[in-house]
Amino acid sequence: MKLRDNFLPEDELLKLQEVMMSNTFPWYYNSFKVNNDAYEQSRLDYYQFTHIFYKDGKEMSYLIKLLEPIFDKLNVKTLVKVKANCNPYTPEKLSFPFHTDVKKPEGITTNIFFLNATNAKTVLKTGENVVNKENRMLSFPAAIEHSGSTCTDVKARFLININYI
Repeated sequence: MKLRDNFLPEDELLKLQEVMMSNTFPWYYNSFKVNNDAYEQSRLDYYQFTHIFYKDGKEMSYLIKLLEPIFDKLNVKTLVKVKANCNPYTPEKLSFPFHTDVKKPEGITTNIFFLNATNAKTVLKTGENVVNKENRMLSFPAAIEHSGSTCTDVKARFLININYI
């Protein structure tokens, strides 16, 4: 696991925040959090809003250009999956199931870029707990299962998941 604070220069971070945390960014409702199964579908509090930038070998959003400064800094050779999450506030913190972002994680790195500071956490199955801090990049091998949580201190948790080779 590797943590890098102040990952982007301030102007690049502000540009991302202004676009992705605005009321015009295209967020899409998901009635589940991790697994589209009966348990998650039955929970009223297991939902999120997502934006898929890249999946299955192709760009899914013209807005992927916003993320070029991140890709450049990570020295991305090949994208595998890029998805942003917006997890709304909940009165009590909820933790979600452990998972990997990709089905075949060998040789892939998972990165989580936190757009805002919250009291939510990302937990790696190896035992590390990472607090959401604005402009923080968390990197780890994609084979390591991880879990997220909701926040109770701000209106929403915003992050970007980047899986690449």
